[in-house]
Amino acid sequence: MQQMLEELGYEVVTATSGQEAVTLFRQAPDRFNVVITDQTMPGLTGEQLTRELRLLRPHLLVILCSGFSSTLMEERLQSSGLVGYLKKPFSKEELGSALHRAFFADKEVRLL
Repeated sequence: MQQMLEELGYEVVTATSGQEAVTLFRQAPDRFNVVITDQTMPGLTGEQLTRELRLLRPHLLVILCSGFSSTLMEERLQSSGLVGYLKKPFSKEELGSALHRAFFADKEVRLL
């Protein structure tokens, strides 16, 4: 995903666990325009990470990636206030489209 994002022109900061992501975010919360997280990762789920980061920036844009069915995730995502959901695997074009909608559309969850 890092390579796809860089090919789309984004500056990317990566973390290998939810806790590492929280630590990086706490160091410079205004550095990040959007966070893209996997639902399943070491330390924290994507939803838990979102809650932690939003304690620092309540309106942070967050896109969740998961291999779970979008039908199963829709209700949970809407209650989490996420701006997008990408079902894995996804293409660079789908990733770019999700980011575009996150930055320029309303803040409703968009299931792809």
